[in-house]
Amino acid sequence: MESSALPSSIPCPFCGSDDSSPFATFGGQASTAQYYCNACRTVFETMRWR
Repeated sequence: MESSALPSSIPCPFCGSDDSSPFATFGGQASTAQYYCNACRTVFETMRWR
């Protein structure tokens, strides 16, 4: 069974940095979450469940 907790950090798709943090539990869709990249200061979405 998969955990519903978001990872504390994931790689940024724009700059590749691992210095990101959860920004919002839900993104534009119920199946996405938003993260903020501290390196390039970009908000990006990722799939919540894989």
